[in-house]
Amino acid sequence: MENMYAPNNRYKKIDSEIHDIIVEWEQGMVKGFRSKEEAERFINHVCKKTAPDIEYSVSFCLNK
Repeated sequence: MENMYAPNNRYKKIDSEIHDIIVEWEQGMVKGFRSKEEAERFINHVCKKTAPDIEYSVSFCLNK
């Protein structure tokens, strides 16, 4: 009798690494940017205009 819980060879194991680019500041963060340049544009066009005295940083997160 075949084990119904054995891994099925039709499904390949996908080892995907998801990179999130995050803009952080002392009271929060926004993630989901596609590139560092896009995150920097967000800082310059949105963050610096609404709260210019806060320091912002761009960081990368690796999810497995």
